[in-house]
Amino acid sequence: MDEYVSIEKEAETRAKNAETGEPIPLQSDPLKLLPEYPFQALPESLAKAAEEIARFDKVPPESPASIALSMVATAIGKNAVVVERDGLDHFPALFFTLIAASGERKSPPFKKLQYPFIQYIEQQAEAYQFAKDEAEAINAVVESRIRKLTKEAEKSETALERQDIARQIANIKTEKAPLPLHPRKFTSDYTEQVLFRLMEHNNGEYSIQSGEGRPVIDSILGKYSGDGKTGDGVILAGISGDTITRDRIGSAETGGQESGVILNPCLNVCVMVQPDKYQQAARHPSLRASGALARIFPVWLPCLVGTRLEEKDEPDLSRAALGQYNVLIMQLLNTQRDEPHRATLSPEAAELRRQYHNSIEIMMAAGGDYDDVRDIASKAVSQTVKLALVLHVAMNPSALENDVSEISPETFNKAMALGFYHLSQAVASQRAADEETTLAPARRILEWMQREHAKKGTSVFSFADLLQKSSRPRPKANELMTIMETLQTHRWVIAIDSKNKHPDYILQRANNGK
Repeated sequence: MDEYVSIEKEAETRAKNAETGEPIPLQSDPLKLLPEYPFQALPESLAKAAEEIARFDKVPPESPASIALSMVATAIGKNAVVVERDGLDHFPALFFTLIAASGERKSPPFKKLQYPFIQYIEQQAEAYQFAKDEAEAINAVVESRIRKLTKEAEKSETALERQDIARQIANIKTEKAPLPLHPRKFTSDYTEQVLFRLMEHNNGEYSIQSGEGRPVIDSILGKYSGDGKTGDGVILAGISGDTITRDRIGSAETGGQESGVILNPCLNVCVMVQPDKYQQAARHPSLRASGALARIFPVWLPCLVGTRLEEKDEPDLSRAALGQYNVLIMQLLNTQRDEPHRATLSPEAAELRRQYHNSIEIMMAAGGDYDDVRDIASKAVSQTVKLALVLHVAMNPSALENDVSEISPETFNKAMALGFYHLSQAVASQRAADEETTLAPARRILEWMQREHAKKGTSVFSFADLLQKSSRPRPKANELMTIMETLQTHRWVIAIDSKNKHPDYILQRANNGK
């Protein structure tokens, strides 16, 4: 007992004398010190739509602005590529993840900005059904002729006759009509296998759009794969433009084998998720290693709960404010090109890109600002170039009528403003996720220490007590050492000498560890 009292006194003395200052909260704020969204970089049609939706739905304008950019990229699809450098082309394939808590009105902006896509489906429905029926009828006739010839081949007496019939069948197969592309260009829920088939059937382009993106993130995390692997393969290749092949054993209906290839895919993703789900993905080591996280544009939306008050006689939604946006999307959706339009960087824009690349490359060096997030920073320039294409076409949709066009330095400057915003968000999000891996266990240990202090007046805790009696799940010894170092760094505890292998810890008398 006397020994405990002496330790207590020593700890109190050291605590009083320590110039530790106030404890540092054990939580990360990913929005702290981040740049504001560069609305001035948006084309007029997108800016007007975003402003009106934000007013009417009472959501942060960053939400409809980001969704609108994704919708334009989806509408462009494989009708255009941007030439970053000779030999390095990109389709406008981007992955936006808008992060907001439950109750933050995630779906309304999606519904309004998807309107021209729905309208396009309705306008094309009759023509699509006719073309589908016609193709199926042609193919039915072809299959009937093939069956007839196959029966003749079975009755043939010589190999030469059978070989001649085989040639006839091969020629007839070339008469098969391809099924028309479905006018729907997006899904909100999918499996990786179905997503592959949708992209394969739609010339390699498709999009995932959802105001409730938890199932999408779950799929990427591998929840539905059943083999313990992540499900980001098709998405990763679809955004990066890498060829996707699929060769595996299938069902009896597919003949026991599934094979397919998608050349030059173009996949756009725009989803909204709660912070916990995004952080779960951001902390997943395989997603970080694969480069999937590096290709995501996260947007942390500020909370407006408690401020979304409706004024008396408040104006209804202005259809006119969304008119330019709707016309733009419909124009892009109705554009059909055999070969992609090629947008090149003007000499001035190319020089801006070069300088931007070099500045980021320098910051990725050892000890640089992006040293710890090289995977994210290394993708920033190409992502910015893709944004430049989206802005360029949104401001000049008629450019797609020509084979080539040139992106101005003014447009590329706007793309850099947007690119830097998203890079800052991605870096802060990843660092917060990495830090949270350490902070969450530290919060749990601190809260237990504070409860024990409140119940028993205990101020000093031995390493063994923390290891054996703290809240479950209890850390292992090496994990506890890291946790206690974190608590010391954040000034919640002070280490004092003990007779044991590890020090004892005195709790700073603060109310909570948040």
